[in-house]
Amino acid sequence: MRGGVYVLGDIAVKKEMRRKGYGAILLQTVCREARQMGVRTLWVCAKEPDYFLHHGWQETDWDSAPDIAVYCPTCAKHSVVCHPKKMKKTLDEM
Repeated sequence: MRGGVYVLGDIAVKKEMRRKGYGAILLQTVCREARQMGVRTLWVCAKEPDYFLHHGWQETDWDSAPDIAVYCPTCAKHSVVCHPKKMKKTLDEM
């Protein structure tokens, strides 16, 4: 929970393991588990918004979305809140 909503905190696949479908499997697993927990909407603060759009997530307006902004410890801007896209997935659509 972050900002009063359920948030996908981190999902990452090592660079050398990408393009093998692992990210999609991880995303499907997270969504399935969240749905089983009764979660109906899942949010993400996406550094790679195109990936999430490809998987059926919707971009939302930054200012009207819940406060879910985070920093990434591997980013050059460590400890600074950056502003990637805030996105949501309605799990009933799966």
